[in-house]
Amino acid sequence: MLTGAIARRIYLGALLALMAVTAGGAFSNGLFFIAQPYQINYGEGLVAWQAANITDPARAYAPFSQYPFVAFQYPPLFHLAARAAGTITGDLLMAGRSVSVLSAALLCVVAGWAAFQVLPRRASWQSRLFAAAFAGALPTSLYNFSWTWLARVDTLAILLAFSSVVLFAARVRSKPAQIVAAVLMVAGLFTRQTVLAAPLACLLVSVLIDRRIALRMLLTMSILGGGVLAFLTWRSHGQVLLHLFRYNQNPFSIPRAALGMLMNARYVAGLLVLAGGASWAVLSGAWALLRRHRWDLLGANLRANSYRRRIFLLAVYSMLAGLSALAFGKEGSDINYFLEWNVSLAPLAGVLLFRAAPPARNFSRLGPSWLAVLAVPLLLLGTGFDQARTGWLRTFGPLSAADRQNREVFDRARAEVMAAAGPVFSEDMNLLYKSGKDIPADPVMIQCLSAAGMWDQRPFVRLVEEQSFALIVAYDLSSRERYSPAVASAIEGAYQQAMTIGDYKLYRRRPGAPDASRSAPQRP
Repeated sequence: MLTGAIARRIYLGALLALMAVTAGGAFSNGLFFIAQPYQINYGEGLVAWQAANITDPARAYAPFSQYPFVAFQYPPLFHLAARAAGTITGDLLMAGRSVSVLSAALLCVVAGWAAFQVLPRRASWQSRLFAAAFAGALPTSLYNFSWTWLARVDTLAILLAFSSVVLFAARVRSKPAQIVAAVLMVAGLFTRQTVLAAPLACLLVSVLIDRRIALRMLLTMSILGGGVLAFLTWRSHGQVLLHLFRYNQNPFSIPRAALGMLMNARYVAGLLVLAGGASWAVLSGAWALLRRHRWDLLGANLRANSYRRRIFLLAVYSMLAGLSALAFGKEGSDINYFLEWNVSLAPLAGVLLFRAAPPARNFSRLGPSWLAVLAVPLLLLGTGFDQARTGWLRTFGPLSAADRQNREVFDRARAEVMAAAGPVFSEDMNLLYKSGKDIPADPVMIQCLSAAGMWDQRPFVRLVEEQSFALIVAYDLSSRERYSPAVASAIEGAYQQAMTIGDYKLYRRRPGAPDASRSAPQRP
């Protein structure tokens, strides 16, 4: 006879197996790509090159008017972490991806710990632990979790920011925890300067609870962050401020931002509903007090009830992360802009599902509505199954034709770049890094700054017209996100397409060119 206890064990066993399959497959993808030499996403090669030069004041945060024409769009913490990991891997692309994959694993652990801390102590530790495992597995089912195995700054920045919120939520009255949380927030900001949701959420909640906590954390962040920024400003002669805040500006489109938010909501609709359900009662109660201007009662309520306080903080953080995702409206943005928001929903979703779970004695005679509720976790994790399946096949199956082709195309293109007798300008900057070549310019950045009137592109156009590059590698010269009309015209006038390798188009100097050695760019 199928008793309620047996039915519950079967269900939880199936859910646990799905967690393991989904998370294991996702991280199998990450481990596979760590070892691949080719670029998965535009910017990975640039990040590897930046990591290699981050300690060189002549290159890192140097004046953009001098060669090489490369902006350091982000603060240095990820680059330094990649440099440290590079002492083990021997390759900075591999090191950067390793830092991201490790950060993703820790991010899942933090999401699980958040759910474990939020659930009331009266719940059994087994239920809390299972809720933690579910919340930790949820991020691996996200459509944009694939970003976490790229050599990009985002995953480490989100890990630091998210960890600061969860630590503060768990130990809000502990002075050491407040200081550590503030340090993590600063570290997040010096990894990616736009992860502002975490410090804003913590400061807002701390003001409501106890203004002394807010002041302590604000002073810590100001002293530490101000000191580091002052050092970087001094070391770069003020250039770091231009790189981080002036050069890192792209045209913004409100329709693009709105469409991006709708696109993301379509993928994470289930998480949004569950997170909203977990926080609705707390947020509606807080809103009722705020409408009556009873800040004192709200503060007293949050001080007295740890469950409400933690839910409130996580919900505020998630809403602020959602607002920061509007930056997707920037030209050149990608799905990484939604990653922090999506991950922040996981603990709240886990809390609601396991608070709503029926008792074991009722499992064998559940009605349709309860069965529908129990299907939700399976459906949420199931969204990541295709990604997980690909990861498991990469681990235990033969190399797919697509993966083999990517490797072969990259190896052929790299051989051409390495054989080029002189500097090479490439849209895939990883080709240059892997070939031991310098990066003369970042195509996207020089196009954006030129279009914004913040940079005179004529020196670079002159280098192209004088055929200073032995080889130019591009995907599509007609792309106005990566090539200005002047640069594209100069390339087409001074170079001719010599061959195509996969998606790469290789351009060599047209015959009858002037002696390029006199105008070859020089490393400062």
